Amino acid sequence: MSRWVAAERDEHVIFNLAWRRLKPWRSLLSQVLDPQVQPGALDRVSGIHIEHGPHALAMALLLVGWLSSRLDWEPVGGKVLPDKQIVWQFSIGGRQFPITITRLQEGSPLPKSLHWNWRDKDREYRGHRTTR
Repeated sequence: MSRWVAAERDEHVIFNLAWRRLKPWRSLLSQVLDPQVQPGALDRVSGIHIEHGPHALAMALLLVGWLSSRLDWEPVGGKVLPDKQIVWQFSIGGRQFPITITRLQEGSPLPKSLHWNWRDKDREYRGHRTTR
């Protein structure tokens, strides 16, 4: 593959197909969590829960990686839990929050839903669910 890409790079565009399949998610999250649409949702995130179908863990992790790189989150640690769950702790602005990734028994090999929770001074906003 490397030789083919090197020989043909001027004529063809090569994509990471998993990354390409996340484009609708990236676009949707950028629109829904825009600070003008949801003030404070990005800065005050308190937890995220992602559900995905079988064989889509890599895509869910790629989505988390994209979010953390764009929003300057620092990974603190993570662990695998029973019931097909992974929990990562991230840090932003001196506080930590969890990202839980859950594998569903059935469905397509893609992320299925994302629940974004955030907190302001007086209130916790729960269950802002984005489904694709």
